[in-house]
Amino acid sequence: MTLDTDRLAFALRRVGWPGFAALAILAASAWGEWVYAPAIASDAAALHAQALQERERKTVARPVDAAKETLAAVYARLPDDRLSNATLAAFLQAAKAQGLVVDAVQFRTESSRLPGVVRHQVQVPIKGQYGALRTWISTTLHEHPGVSLDSLEIKRKDALTSELEAELTLSLWASTLRSNVATSVVPHGG
Repeated sequence: MTLDTDRLAFALRRVGWPGFAALAILAASAWGEWVYAPAIASDAAALHAQALQERERKTVARPVDAAKETLAAVYARLPDDRLSNATLAAFLQAAKAQGLVVDAVQFRTESSRLPGVVRHQVQVPIKGQYGALRTWISTTLHEHPGVSLDSLEIKRKDALTSELEAELTLSLWASTLRSNVATSVVPHGG
């Protein structure tokens, strides 16, 4: 035993305290590399795998949920199809209230690609002042979320008249899925 302690004492004297400190740091580094680092690496790999699974779950779930929410919002904003005639009468009455003259209206119904949604395409020939026409179109689109403006053609007979002739094509989109909406009657004015 004395031989081992003598060798250790000789080595310590030869390297001194700085060498002993360096050996201690080297031993701690080796322990960290062979014992502590693999545990950290396995924890990091587990967290990485968990993050990838969470990302995949959110990526798959988010578009489906977003699409469902968007579709639900579309259906919620569409008026009940049973109110389509009343809606049409309301916005034609609003045109007359703006001082516009509405000629014979053509009305065509067709189904859409969305289940439970119908499209009533309405061609409206109309005459009147530009400001009144613009106000009526803006008000109609704002107050009736199921109405879209498909086309608008405006003509003026000559440059000196202020009256316009317009041909509008509007679509009234409605839902046939609502069964418990109470129908309301809009008075027809003439």
